[in-house]
Amino acid sequence: PVVGTRYGPYFCPPVAGVAFSRNDYRWNARIRREDGLARLVLGLGTHAVDRVGDFARMVPLRMPSMRPEVTPHEIVAASQKRVDVLDMEGGGFRRISKEDALESMRSEGISEYVSVIDPGGHLSTPVGRRVIAPAGQLCLTFDRMLQGDFPEQMRRVLVTLEEAYRVPVDFEFAVNGGKLHVLQCRPLGSLDEGARHPVPDDVSSVDRVFSTSRWVSNGLVEDIEYVVLIDPRDYARIESVGRRIEVGRVVGRLNEALAEKSFMLMGPGRWGSQDLRLGVRVAFADIAHARVLVEIARERDGYAPEPSFGTHFFQELVEAEIHYLPL
Repeated sequence: PVVGTRYGPYFCPPVAGVAFSRNDYRWNARIRREDGLARLVLGLGTHAVDRVGDFARMVPLRMPSMRPEVTPHEIVAASQKRVDVLDMEGGGFRRISKEDALESMRSEGISEYVSVIDPGGHLSTPVGRRVIAPAGQLCLTFDRMLQGDFPEQMRRVLVTLEEAYRVPVDFEFAVNGGKLHVLQCRPLGSLDEGARHPVPDDVSSVDRVFSTSRWVSNGLVEDIEYVVLIDPRDYARIESVGRRIEVGRVVGRLNEALAEKSFMLMGPGRWGSQDLRLGVRVAFADIAHARVLVEIARERDGYAPEPSFGTHFFQELVEAEIHYLPL
């Protein structure tokens, strides 16, 4: 049976998602791989498992308040905008706006899931259970929920499942009526699990194309034939929205042309960002054949854009064994 609650015409769990016992995409040195990570959404978990051109809350389970985004503007931009539900009045499976979903759920309490956006653009966590701000002034952050027992409960479940399976796992879950439901569990694909390769220390600076020393997962990629590079300096000079969108389309065509080759894809800021100022807008299908994905955060006008650390395509990168590097 589908786990959920009836909210007006809609049926869904208030919270669902997918969790991983190992986290190969760590955007801060304090996040440990073995502590696991969860992708959290309002509504049906299809929104966290399937790539739908939207966002989920990424939760490192030992550091649940830590997130890739820094400023309130970035948090709002990278928050969930659509919600998957079952329409019980004949509409079947639907993807509705988060405003419609929150209004339908408001009488049951939504303070655990939202933050309020004030007129100055700042975010605040609701104090009581009742939230009176219009849904258009709410952002899905799950901050209050993450201040409770939920992250530690998830971590214990992941540890227990990994011990039982004897391999790293991921599992789909739903939270409904205060209970955590494990919906599906499977072994987690992993990038060269346990393989540590010696890094040569005799490469001269003349021969070194680039180097990075933080947030590097284990792995070795050999025999790279091509490097596809979107130079951040060139991309920053593009003023037309249409031309920036076309860059993403060109990347998709190159991805298909090089499908049988071994290539590295390098570009500015955040691959997959919907905000064209933060990176190249692509779907996973546009980068799926790359062996290595690199996000370049080059300082410009005193500001270096934050890379996404692979979080836009977390599960796809894991399953496709695409190595990720922030530069």
